[in-house]
Amino acid sequence: MNRARQQTGRYSEQNFCAIPRPCAPHMQSTLEEVTPFERFRALQSLDGSHTGLIVLLHVPGSNTLPENIQLADYLNALLAEIALLGKHLSNQPVLQQLHVYGEIGLFNLEQLQQLFSALEQYLQLPSNNFAWFSIGIAPGSSSWATLCKLRDAGFNRITLSCNEPCFQATESLYEAARALQFKTITLRGRYRPDGSGEVTRHLHSMVRLQPDRIVLEHDDGTLYDKTPDTALSATLVQAGYVQVADSCFVLPDDELTENSNISAFCPDIVYRPVLGLGAGANSQLERLYYSNTSCLQQYVHTLTRHQLPPAQGCRL
Repeated sequence: MNRARQQTGRYSEQNFCAIPRPCAPHMQSTLEEVTPFERFRALQSLDGSHTGLIVLLHVPGSNTLPENIQLADYLNALLAEIALLGKHLSNQPVLQQLHVYGEIGLFNLEQLQQLFSALEQYLQLPSNNFAWFSIGIAPGSSSWATLCKLRDAGFNRITLSCNEPCFQATESLYEAARALQFKTITLRGRYRPDGSGEVTRHLHSMVRLQPDRIVLEHDDGTLYDKTPDTALSATLVQAGYVQVADSCFVLPDDELTENSNISAFCPDIVYRPVLGLGAGANSQLERLYYSNTSCLQQYVHTLTRHQLPPAQGCRL
């Protein structure tokens, strides 16, 4: 593994409230089975000096659910996975960040509260009122009502995707997020070196809205590990943004500016473990990197038997 790339990923993904990827793309061909025993041991062995745990929770899209799998089945599987893994966490670590991604609008407020109650059994919630409870939203499948529901549930940070041809839906949800007083609003878009990406197409509209953060990503959803384009960076800096890492530009009053003088390759960057929950979710526990099976039927049916879903990954 390219160690410099790994350090960049750890720093940027954790601080941008984005979705970590446990393995560099070029390592996908070397993935192996990761047993439940290895996952349990990794959780039990987490260093007590860590300041908290990052939890990623994946909700599938309604169009990806098989006919014989209902949303309630998936919710029950998530609750079962939380119970199986949670009992191996010692000393109730602090829930440093919770990032929910996918079609979160499928869950009603009661179902969201079920998930939070399950997490509360094994984790300490932050004392500052869900300071790092964030969501990733695809504007084309969301609405003002969805954002109201999520805000009521305790989320206060939001990432809006700008990867759709029409920017109007993103702009509408951005206005909703501002009205609902989300603490941090991030616009996330894909940039292609040939200039055909949505970031290039919507850049002036994004800057006009003045989001707290603008994050750039590759076509596969991974963040950049080097500045993708000098002209693009210059445009954002000229608009008043500070570049805190290769993939991320923030307004001057953003909390990330405190770390803007820290090299992404610095070995002293604080590492925080990442626990992924749900089909296809990614985890990073010390030197163990793995992804749950993305097959919804396999994920649900395995957890119905109170067993962890199959997972593949690598060991460093």
